Amino acid sequence: MRCLAERYRGLGREVMAIDEDAVWGERRVDRAPVDYTTASSLFYDLLHSERDAGESPPPAQVVQVFEQLVNEALDRSAIWLQDWCWSDLLGLLAWDHQAVRVTLQQLQKIAAALAPRVIYLRVDPSVALLRALEERGPRWFNRHAATPFDGPVTATMVDNWQR
Repeated sequence: MRCLAERYRGLGREVMAIDEDAVWGERRVDRAPVDYTTASSLFYDLLHSERDAGESPPPAQVVQVFEQLVNEALDRSAIWLQDWCWSDLLGLLAWDHQAVRVTLQQLQKIAAALAPRVIYLRVDPSVALLRALEERGPRWFNRHAATPFDGPVTATMVDNWQR
């Protein structure tokens, strides 16, 4: 996503890049815990300000933030780039299935103004895993591979995990 954003900016286009770290905060878990305060202010207020209370934002608030971001992109004539999906986000909130479904329908209607295109990049799984490992570090890998948290990551472990 970063390369695509740089390319569009190099062509003189306005880009609104909303990456996973802007939503959740810096997630390089091998170096430190997730820093939620680094999330963009809208997402921090939406997702993390109530974090200590263990509450999820209400659906109307999520829709409002999304609509605000879409309007900003339209006002700036910006290309919207996003490397995560709203259904993943909503799945992490403590909402019932009906609230998730209705909210996704609302978000889809709002996003229509952006004339969205979904692009799935086909990447060799080994390359993708090594890139993620480089970016996220061994603790990330070990957490997902169910190996000792601080143990080293070997080529054999990566190969076995891909199967």
